[in-house]
Amino acid sequence: MKPKLFAKSVHYGAIPLEDHLRAVGDTAFAFAETFGLDKEIAKTGGLLHDLGKAHPYFQNVTLGDQLPTPTQQRRFGSRPPFRHEISSLLFLPLFIKDLWPPLTEMIVGHHKSIDADRGILTLDSNLDEALTELHLGEWEEWSPAALEVLAKLGIATKKVSREEAENALEWVIDYCDQTDTGWSEWRGLLMAADHFISATEGKLNKKELPLFKSPDTTAFKRTSSLFPLSLLPADIPEKHTLLVAPTGAGKTDYLLRRCKNRLFYILPFQASINSMYDRLKAAMPSDDIRIQHGSSKLVDLEQGDEYAAILQPHCGAGAKVMTPFQLASIVFGSFGFEAQILDVRGTDVILDEIHTYSDGAQAIVMALVDRLVKLECRVHIGTATMPSALYNELKKVLNRGGGVAEVSLSPKDLSTYDRHIVHKISNEDWLDVLKEAMSMEEKEKVLIVFNTVKGAQDAYKIVEKEFSTVNKLLIHSRFKRQDRNDREAQLMAMESSDDRCILVSTQVVEVSLDISFDRMITEAAPIDALIQRFGRVNRRRTNAEKRLLKPVHVLEPSENTLPYKKKIVAESFELLPSGGSLKVTELQCMLDQVYPEVDMQGIETYIAWREEDFRYKKLSNVHGQPLLDILEMDSDVCILGADQKAYEEANWIERTKLEIPVNGKSLRPYRQHYPRLENVGNAPLVIHDEGVLELYQNLGLVLKDPDNIW
Repeated sequence: MKPKLFAKSVHYGAIPLEDHLRAVGDTAFAFAETFGLDKEIAKTGGLLHDLGKAHPYFQNVTLGDQLPTPTQQRRFGSRPPFRHEISSLLFLPLFIKDLWPPLTEMIVGHHKSIDADRGILTLDSNLDEALTELHLGEWEEWSPAALEVLAKLGIATKKVSREEAENALEWVIDYCDQTDTGWSEWRGLLMAADHFISATEGKLNKKELPLFKSPDTTAFKRTSSLFPLSLLPADIPEKHTLLVAPTGAGKTDYLLRRCKNRLFYILPFQASINSMYDRLKAAMPSDDIRIQHGSSKLVDLEQGDEYAAILQPHCGAGAKVMTPFQLASIVFGSFGFEAQILDVRGTDVILDEIHTYSDGAQAIVMALVDRLVKLECRVHIGTATMPSALYNELKKVLNRGGGVAEVSLSPKDLSTYDRHIVHKISNEDWLDVLKEAMSMEEKEKVLIVFNTVKGAQDAYKIVEKEFSTVNKLLIHSRFKRQDRNDREAQLMAMESSDDRCILVSTQVVEVSLDISFDRMITEAAPIDALIQRFGRVNRRRTNAEKRLLKPVHVLEPSENTLPYKKKIVAESFELLPSGGSLKVTELQCMLDQVYPEVDMQGIETYIAWREEDFRYKKLSNVHGQPLLDILEMDSDVCILGADQKAYEEANWIERTKLEIPVNGKSLRPYRQHYPRLENVGNAPLVIHDEGVLELYQNLGLVLKDPDNIW
């Protein structure tokens, strides 16, 4: 009896090769219809793409025997640079020559860029004739079993001689070597199908997937005089949308009403993404709604939905809520960009809260909008505030791709969103303001916002001492994930109760939960950040006769305004009224004075396109991580010393719950003092200071002065 051929080892489900090829072939056939490619060619490529796994070297790997044969050991060392996709292409002689280019494009680079380490051109350059020797191996012995698999899959087969296989490989190398710049839809199709099946096979029960189906947005077609945008028509001829309206005007509903196709909903922060995900799932329960960000798998797994967690990054969602950085590969040409282009092309893309991005991130978003327009997407941009310079740049890009509807409220409607009286106070006065608020007969809910974690922690210690009987809470980024979730749940309960309470927070509250307070005390910040913060006070929309103005107290800028630029903070503070109403109709003028021009970081050298043309060799992709360079990302994680044993023994889900995210710049002075848990999870720093656990319970992670650690 002939041994069974496997596509995946026992550690990955022991998937038979025949089953895997059939599944990818069927999926490629289905995807090709959506992507506008030849379905039969797509299926053939799917059936052929991993056939090279029948090679004895790969089968030894699936069985746990990764040692090369003695001949291979002598020729190539302990780890031969074997690529199963190259061996798959040895069977090209089974097909007419016209099919060789699309089949090659589907197969040769579906794991590696052709010019990458262990890509076909690199291997050809390094190995020369040995490349053929390695990938044919004992051709006459293993190729018949591979042909039997193809025959069972409905492919007409014949014997392929060693010479024919060698000639096919030479043809493939020449084809890859001579290919010009550009990108391959065929490579993207095979990647999409293969990655989808590899993620789902053997892990999910069979069920009908509503892939590539536009969601039903009927739930958002509601009207109310309280929300002026709900009364405006959304079925208008312009392709794109630029919407500027204050918090509570119904932006989300209007943007969703503008969508006609599958949609991608882009938001800047995980908290707002999680909230929008829950909202869309509730409103469209029969549709394929997905979420994607750095820790989004935990969102679905914590809700007991393994199925949704597995599907998150793959093609075909009806609606997907994500950060712009999950789409950044289509701008930078990083691995998998072709599949992502096919998935997003021609869809509706909503970019909400676009004003909140920093300079580098804003440059990426601008480049993303430009690329989406070129991909025939309908782009809908929503914001509460936006400097005119940025607005005009976006308008210019959108107008190049089908016209843009500019939507905003009339001055009369806009004036109904005046909600705040601004009081400028000294840094020493905030506690007196809080004491007065807590002594009033009205049971006020007060939000206190500091710009840094340390500032919030120091303020909370004072609040704990002065208001021992008042319900209070501290929220910032330096809590374990599970603890942060628990605190957000406590916050929602506090906000909905009738008792007075105090929340001390950092700017994480700006675009986080749907909460509304009666009063705010905040450190000075850029005008756009302050507008976002103010939106957490007096948030609920009411009838005209019930509307009141609520107080916001802004501390004068201190000497240290980090993480913000001192000049921007000072100018913003100067523009605020003192003791008067903050007029929504005047916010635009304030923004334009603080941000007279778009000061975006130049990222042209990172962008992989010149207008419509991909700048790099076809079947290749950009290596490295341009996002990290542009955004100067330096993120790190810590764990408490008390959690070290649990972390070492936990699975990845439980480990993530124990991790405390910390900006890498903040940790630089500490990295030489704390041990790192190398090769375990995300290699966290272990914070083992005496008393750190006791402090953590109330304050979150407290980083001591590095000079006083020991």
